Formats: sequence, C-alpha cells, structure tokens
Amino acid sequence: MLRRPACPDPVLRRAACPDPGTRSVRDMVLVTVRLPPTATLGEAMLRLGLTEDEVDMAYGLVPIDPDQGLYVLRVTDDAGARVGPDAGPFSDPHIEPHGPLR
Repeated sequence: MLRRPACPDPVLRRAACPDPGTRSVRDMVLVTVRLPPTATLGEAMLRLGLTEDEVDMAYGLVPIDPDQGLYVLRVTDDAGARVGPDAGPFSDPHIEPHGPLR
C-alpha cells in the first residue's frame, strides 16, 4: 500500500491527501495503458505484471477513453519504466489551491 504525506489542513485532506498507505505519492508516476474496454484494476495489474506494492491501489484504474481501452495508473518509478516508453511515465505533480479557500 502507499503512504501519502499528512495534510495539515483538514479541508484539503480529502482532495489533496487521500487514504494513507506505505509509500509517498511523490515516488509515483502516471502511465497510460491500453486494455480491454471493461478492464478492472486487477486485470490491468495481471496483464502488466504489476504487484500491489507497485500500484497506487487507492488511485485505481482511471478511464480516459474506455471505449478505446485507454486508462491511467499511478505506479512506482521502476514499474513505470517497465510498462514501456509509449505508456509514460508521466509526472504527477501535487496540485492544491493557490491562496486561502473561500
């Protein structure tokens, strides 16, 4: 499982710092993969040879264009390099509001 950094602001905690695990999201990258249109996270991990320790299970398998079988996963740097150069890895910068929330 992955560990996300603690969020000091409880308002931001839900969006910026989801469920805790054991690895920082800062150690992760995004990869784009092509899978069958009805793919699940488990199927993606099996097809790509990934383990739970290499995948952000809370982030999950995010459909970009499921009709075309295009999905995104957040994985470790090493796993991202293994998936292939066409798939990424792509950076996943931390995004947060600028200034105080209204």
